[in-house]
Amino acid sequence: MHDWLLQVLQTNDSFFPTGSYAHSYGLEGLVQAGVVTDMATCAEAMEHILGPALARVDLPVTRLSFLAAQTEDVAGLLALGARTDAAKPMRELREASLGVGRQRLTMLETLAPGPLTERLGRDADAGAFLPHAPVMTGIECAIFGATEEAALQACLYQAGAAWIGASLKLLSVGQTAAQRALRRFLNTGPALLAHARGVEEAAIGNFSPLLDIASARHESADARMFIS
Repeated sequence: MHDWLLQVLQTNDSFFPTGSYAHSYGLEGLVQAGVVTDMATCAEAMEHILGPALARVDLPVTRLSFLAAQTEDVAGLLALGARTDAAKPMRELREASLGVGRQRLTMLETLAPGPLTERLGRDADAGAFLPHAPVMTGIECAIFGATEEAALQACLYQAGAAWIGASLKLLSVGQTAAQRALRRFLNTGPALLAHARGVEEAAIGNFSPLLDIASARHESADARMFIS
């Protein structure tokens, strides 16, 4: 067994305290807008909305953060945090990513203390480092000694599982239908990862007006189950 596998599994488990359970990452807004009404439309949204966003932003950020963390390139990690912040124009989605990522950094300081995590913790406290979730996924996997492929797959799984977990609370669906939808999404993974590997830092960004508008409307909705 790979020495890093259990560590990656631990940080991707729903039991790991990142606060991710409090976020739908835009799904609740899409439900409120009538775009997602059942598991079939949820699966379509994952394929056509969530997938492209991951391939153009979160997955490339994870990959580049993984590479920067391997060489302890702190300046590069700070730049990736700032670029990720700029690539998430909606406040709810941006703050969700930052909140989960900050908790990941706090846990990493506890579970894998070292010069890099200590430096990033100080920079985050000072406001110089924006520890977005995909940045922290790349850093975690590099520190654990995982592979680049594992880092990308971890990011992909986190996003898919978060939407599916939220769908169980937002829609009238069963566990089996939800798992089928998650499997359908994960089957698109190889294509999404292949695209992400070709996205350089300067090209990170995504245009998804449907998700952005739904997220913007969500924060002023009459009732909300999730923060984002």
